Amino acid sequence: MLRQSYDERTAAILQEFGEDGLKLAEKYGDDLARIIDNLEPTETKKAVSLINSYGDDALYLFKKGKDANEVKKIAEGGLSETRVVQKQ
Repeated sequence: MLRQSYDERTAAILQEFGEDGLKLAEKYGDDLARIIDNLEPTETKKAVSLINSYGDDALYLFKKGKDANEVKKIAEGGLSETRVVQKQ
């Protein structure tokens, strides 16, 4: 199912997350695929894991060009900082 919707690399990464990967693909679609495509291979699994854990806030930060370390710091800081980032 994923292989028809996404390129092989993106599908393979999402499949590693099993049912969660399918849910993320359904929820975030092309936005998630673009994030995966634009990140270095070493960052992609971290990104998908963070989006799986922190949802919309993490996705938004990745779309704004933040790397996995920045997203993790903001997310673990309580996500209140995300709202500040969104207002800029």
